Amino acid sequence: MNDSLKQKTSHKTTWLVPFACLLAGGALTGISTNVAKYAIDVGLTPLGFLF
Repeated sequence: MNDSLKQKTSHKTTWLVPFACLLAGGALTGISTNVAKYAIDVGLTPLGFLF
């Protein structure tokens, strides 16, 4: 009985990790354009600054 409860709990939270990765990837993609614009203002190349 304990195993079935553990499986139900893991199925409910399985979507959380991919969703967090999706949000983090989107946030980093959105932030990278602003960082590249800041690099141009400072006088660096955007690609080098993002690395």
